Amino acid sequence: MRYRPSRAFLICMVPMLATGAAGAWAWNKATSVPNEIRAKQDFFKAVAYKKPWTYDMPDEVVREQTRQATEEMLAKLYAEFPAMKGESHPVPDDENGFLLLHQLSGAPHRTGPPVSPELRKLLNDPSIPWDAAQAKRLLEENAEVVARIERIAALKTRSSDRMPRDYGGFIGARAAKTSADILLMKARLAAEAKDEPEVLRLINATQNLGSHFREVETPNLLGETVTILIDLSVRHAVFDSLLPAFGRDADLPKWKTALVHRSYGPAPFAKVMRGEWETTARYYLLPGILRPKHPDNPPDAEALARYQTSCFNTMITRMSGLGMAEFLTDPGLGEPRGEHLSKRSREILNMLWIGSRAWAKGYVRAASTLDQYQAALELLESEKQGATLASGPLAGATRDPLGGEPYLFDAATRTVSGPPAALKAEVKPIRLPW
Repeated sequence: MRYRPSRAFLICMVPMLATGAAGAWAWNKATSVPNEIRAKQDFFKAVAYKKPWTYDMPDEVVREQTRQATEEMLAKLYAEFPAMKGESHPVPDDENGFLLLHQLSGAPHRTGPPVSPELRKLLNDPSIPWDAAQAKRLLEENAEVVARIERIAALKTRSSDRMPRDYGGFIGARAAKTSADILLMKARLAAEAKDEPEVLRLINATQNLGSHFREVETPNLLGETVTILIDLSVRHAVFDSLLPAFGRDADLPKWKTALVHRSYGPAPFAKVMRGEWETTARYYLLPGILRPKHPDNPPDAEALARYQTSCFNTMITRMSGLGMAEFLTDPGLGEPRGEHLSKRSREILNMLWIGSRAWAKGYVRAASTLDQYQAALELLESEKQGATLASGPLAGATRDPLGGEPYLFDAATRTVSGPPAALKAEVKPIRLPW
């Protein structure tokens, strides 16, 4: 299957995944690594990491006592740090895109949507050449799952509140990847059939999957990575196969409308980090340190919880006022020391903050790349309206968010590349689809 994460996305996420990691590997690890280890926010180190304390619960009584202690501690923390409390907006289960994606993920084992082995292989193996007849047949053979995915992708309501007991703070990434790949496969078939309205509908539906991860009460870093990957995968597909199928006959204003320009920046990222704090606290940190009479509990569990919350509160407040350039150089994601805490608490704290700075760097690269695609689309629209494209800065198009400078066009190669700030962030050129 050809719908892989764009090269630009893979490059932008290298610091997070560690040098040499590939997109498919990242998806697999994001799904297969245990949740409590994934919460560290560094996939490669998660593979080798041995957790410093266990989450084993001997019986339901202890589990219930731990849940109660967790909720009581959260109430204390919300009272002391009111900015850390999100606003709940629950929706009915059958209209909750986030919950339905969780169910589609095959929780609790996160096996992914129940598609046939042949379709799964096609989606996961980029070496398989595109075959429209094969794609159409496999979609028909998996019609029930495809219809389920389309319904979830069309929903405009989502909530992470009141999730079932098998929810551990994260949705298996395979559910989103498989769903997005299937929708983009359908979009390619529609493009080859010259059905532009259907292609645009499927583009919107695919992007809406990302909204299910981001527009909930507790977005988190893994969910934000999924959203970024979906947004970049859609744009890669648009420039690689969907727009080329229509050529200069494409209704570019409608494509610009369909390609939702989601906001990426320090302020949106601060909201993600608030959700990351709550996810980590509710599902991992507090249950791991508040178990009744457990020998591995740190002696200063409440002090650890308060310090972790205080660090996030300070970071989020600072982050909301940063520009993108400042965010790239100093996002405020340094790893707290907590010298006043016990040795056990410091060990736990270090685990929770490993790799956090790398997420911000990958985020900034993705933001610049997404704006670069927007500028390229605007350039195509200008050309279709009669403008002659010459090499140089794209003064009238979307500008790079890092420094506010225009992107650059090379008429000989028909590529759009970044200004110095974007090049410093390793944002790669984009070739126009025609």
